Amino acid sequence: MLAFAGTENSFEGADEAAKYYQRNLRIYSNLNRIQMTTDDRVFILSGGSYTAFLGEFMGRSPKYETVNVMDYLK
Repeated sequence: MLAFAGTENSFEGADEAAKYYQRNLRIYSNLNRIQMTTDDRVFILSGGSYTAFLGEFMGRSPKYETVNVMDYLK
């Protein structure tokens, strides 16, 4: 919705959306900085929209395998 918001000659809504997307990419970048082996497991607890973005980023990365947390919280 933010992409539709803005004044005639500016892009205020799109700029705010870009800041939010940048925040998600920085979180993902920080995760990639953690030294891990193939035997390591990581549990990430985050809020709704962050979870959606991280799921997309990690799902497309050959470095990670995402699993359903409910498989572990029986």
